Amino acid sequence: MLALARYLGLRGRAKESDALFEEAERLAPETPKVLYERAQVYIRTGRNLDEARRLLRRYLNAPLTPGDPPALRGRSPAQEIGAECQGGERCASAGRRCRPTNFAPFSPLSAW
Repeated sequence: MLALARYLGLRGRAKESDALFEEAERLAPETPKVLYERAQVYIRTGRNLDEARRLLRRYLNAPLTPGDPPALRGRSPAQEIGAECQGGERCASAGRRCRPTNFAPFSPLSAW
């Protein structure tokens, strides 16, 4: 279900993606993988960045298991969107313009 939600979200089918993420969260509330995957889609598509921050904070505070993405990996997108930074402002910590989608492109094989 998460793979399909991610696939749809990254291809511009936001409503369908969001519905699947909501269903996944309803079935398994506070599951770190659901929080992380949804935040990743929001960040990579440049939408709902405030919600992505909230999801990543919840993810980083959740108890992680070996099957969850590592917490270190969860911090990278959070740093990309920055705690205070909004798209055209200067990012004080990096001294550059912030671009939420400025990281490696998604590869369907990365999920395997």
